[in-house]
Amino acid sequence: MAKKKSVTKILFYVFLFLVLIGAVAGYKGWQMVFSPNVKFTDKKYTFFYIHTGSGYDQVLQQLANEKIISNTLTFDWVAALMNYPKSVKPGKYRILNGMSNRELINLLRSGNQEQVSLVIRSMNSLQDLASLVGRKLEADSSGFYALITNDSVLQSISLNSETIMAMFIPNTYNFYWNTSSEKVFNRLKEEYLVYWNEERRRLADSLGLNPVQVSIVASIVEKETQKRDEMPVVAGVYLNRLKKGMLLQADPTVIFAMHDPNVRRVTSAMLQTESPYNTYKYKGLPPGPICIPSQMAIEAVLHRNAHQYIYFCAKEDFSGYHNFAENIEQHLVNARKYQHELNKRKIFK
Repeated sequence: MAKKKSVTKILFYVFLFLVLIGAVAGYKGWQMVFSPNVKFTDKKYTFFYIHTGSGYDQVLQQLANEKIISNTLTFDWVAALMNYPKSVKPGKYRILNGMSNRELINLLRSGNQEQVSLVIRSMNSLQDLASLVGRKLEADSSGFYALITNDSVLQSISLNSETIMAMFIPNTYNFYWNTSSEKVFNRLKEEYLVYWNEERRRLADSLGLNPVQVSIVASIVEKETQKRDEMPVVAGVYLNRLKKGMLLQADPTVIFAMHDPNVRRVTSAMLQTESPYNTYKYKGLPPGPICIPSQMAIEAVLHRNAHQYIYFCAKEDFSGYHNFAENIEQHLVNARKYQHELNKRKIFK
């Protein structure tokens, strides 16, 4: 009888020991799943980028290299438990300080990524736009540039390599970080079509222009003045010249033709530059925009000031504003004032 009690006691202690072991193991398991494994000392969150085509091993290594997780072994164990290795989704993710393995894996597995704001402003070139896309999105800048200069793509939207800059309407566009170049391009094309609605097309038609031609004039206005209140006046000057069949004689087009945006003073020699963009030599509009014009400049053309000015010259006070004139005599007076100040300040090119 005593022997039977002794066996029972031993079995009880064994059972108790196993329960204890199970409890400890359960607690450790709970810790691996629910305890914080993301621990930043100096920030509340960070962004984590998973590139298209990345596998689980790459993601795990990247999490470790960027010191986002404290313990890779526990993350790996929970990831296997939650089947994450087969559910890797590319994108930009906001990782919060104090996240557990479970919370982090749920986020990455869900594909619930952050959007990226692509802020397109007036730009000098397609290369600048492609560079912006490459900096803000996963899409490669060279790949995006190749797409927006591809002849077959341009032909499909009735544009060409000289007029394509008219398609990009400066604004803030939200994309997922891993959006492809093709989808970015298609979104911008859709925005172009939305922007050029029936009302804006009617306004353009009333000026004897189409949307691309409006953008060409707007690009010149953009380069002539940064003063918003002056843009409609400058636009009116160029539209007056077009109507009269005059040479546009726009200095920014000469600078564009020279491929040197750093030119501050257009000289007589520069005016002889052989280029269809040299509006001192060729009548009418240049072949395409000389920059991606802002919406302000486009609207300034569509709502140009009706006046009789056909000349203008930068003010001699270097305020950024201009003196306007209806005749050559007054214009020459204004021009001499400005040239005198250029010489005085030793600005020769």
